[in-house]
Amino acid sequence: MNRNNFRLHQNFLFTVAGVAMFAACGGTSDALTTNEDPTEQTDEDLSSNRYRLKIGTNPSPVESGTRTTLNVTVTAADRSHVTKFDLLHTKPMHLIGVSSDLSEFMHIHPDLQGDGTLVAKDVKFYSHTPFSFFAEFDPAGQVGYQLAKAKVSPSGSHVVKPTLSGTVFDGSKAITLHVGNMSSSGATNLNFSAATGGMIMPKTATTIVVDFRDMATGKPVTDLVDWLGMPAHAIAVSEDLKSFIHAHGMPANGEGGGHDGMGGMGGMDDMSGMNHSASHGSSTSKSTLAFDVNFPKAGSYKVWVQFQRGSQLLTTPLIVNVMSM
Repeated sequence: MNRNNFRLHQNFLFTVAGVAMFAACGGTSDALTTNEDPTEQTDEDLSSNRYRLKIGTNPSPVESGTRTTLNVTVTAADRSHVTKFDLLHTKPMHLIGVSSDLSEFMHIHPDLQGDGTLVAKDVKFYSHTPFSFFAEFDPAGQVGYQLAKAKVSPSGSHVVKPTLSGTVFDGSKAITLHVGNMSSSGATNLNFSAATGGMIMPKTATTIVVDFRDMATGKPVTDLVDWLGMPAHAIAVSEDLKSFIHAHGMPANGEGGGHDGMGGMGGMDDMSGMNHSASHGSSTSKSTLAFDVNFPKAGSYKVWVQFQRGSQLLTTPLIVNVMSM
């Protein structure tokens, strides 16, 4: 199985050394694209985008449970094919895929080919639902961060609305997520709290603090390693699949790591200010990370938190509820 592709069901966690591997579905696709603030991306924002995303599959159409190759292309407003990309956190593209019921998630990094096509091999689709793909990239030059959206449907797929269940965080009280179990390598407790206290509100800056503790000892973890140039990632998709957030956790006291911030759910700035030269695999000395996030609207969001301990990448989901004003 390609190390860029990994299956994650809502209540189960699978871990892989080094890189996230998720499963999703295949077929053909159409697409939309960008706005400059990745913290608050909605379909309305994407509809005015300058870039369009297209995802082809081989074979096509794709049958659920089989492996496929994704061929990703980006076109500009003048319909020219984008062939060169600046690195965005060590990769030319981050391709996030979620099934319509939000039970499956993928974080893929397609390989850039000489003709500008980005290719991801051995992607496996488990769900019989359409997938929404959010592509993050930076066309070469002074363009900056872009976000494009496309949909891919496997043969015979049908839309299944999310039934969100599991651990819920709304800011009113601290919660703990258990990643793995006592007998598994890298088992970690993630303690979530809102720095300001109170319910999480839409269009309001919120800092979510996550304390990483080793499950076996109860002590702060000492082996957090930067993945894709950042100490941790949080990717959120709204229940209606129209809003997307990609945030990065930074040391809560603002020290260590040596990274520029990046917008989304925690201790970071807007993605357009990200540090493209941030090293991959460097040590993160702090075990408490802050995620600054501004949810664009009320409702429920499925959030996937990704972090690396030693050589092991860990991913875990939770539900965030954002209160109506």
